[in-house]
Amino acid sequence: MDVIELDDDRRLRVVLPDGYHRGDRSYPVIYVLDERWSLGAVADCSVMLGMQRLMPKVICVGIGYQDESLAVVSERRGGDYTPTDWPFPAFTSIRGTHPSGGAPATIDRLIDRIVPLVEARYRADAGDRVLFGHSLSGLCAAWCFLTRPGTFHRYLLSSPSIWWHERVAMTLPLPAVEAGTRLFLTAGGDERGSSSGVFEAGEAFAERLIEAGHDASFRELPGELHHSTIGASVSAGLRALYRTS
Repeated sequence: MDVIELDDDRRLRVVLPDGYHRGDRSYPVIYVLDERWSLGAVADCSVMLGMQRLMPKVICVGIGYQDESLAVVSERRGGDYTPTDWPFPAFTSIRGTHPSGGAPATIDRLIDRIVPLVEARYRADAGDRVLFGHSLSGLCAAWCFLTRPGTFHRYLLSSPSIWWHERVAMTLPLPAVEAGTRLFLTAGGDERGSSSGVFEAGEAFAERLIEAGHDASFRELPGELHHSTIGASVSAGLRALYRTS
């Protein structure tokens, strides 16, 4: 695994596919927000699905922080992945030591700095970029699709926090339908009726995408809670995003 230190105590962790150094082919790249708790699931599942020819071999890039203590990560991600200035609800347990509203800057950094850096250092297929996010980082990924379309070709949104700021993401205009762009959204069955409304908001966002003609789908994950949806989302989502029919 390669580790690339960035400014402001951020870092990238890059997992290369088996055989990368034995050839010269290029690979799709999955950009994983919330590297601290999502990169392992995405990288491991990608290997197993690739062995079954359910998806191609990929490069996985986790975007996270050099200080990986959960308390620090929880606060920083709260600031980095929320798109608007709005108080953190009590159920998030986020104190707000990093103010909300940092998602636009996070997206700019991702698209304008991180993607070019990765594609300069590695044999990355610029025509097949995937963006993964869970919860607040899933909201950030959705915001990226809404405000900076065209950079990523596949979006995997695990229990995305579309509920944020009274569903502000639902008020943005949808980008034009673009061939080759596919979205897959999930929520756990046990998230239905939660105080956040994460299930209902995510389902409504997916329905809006589908009605507008986007290649999007929503999957309920029976028996899963908010913090247990990552593994199931990755498995179902990568297969759906790379389906051939």
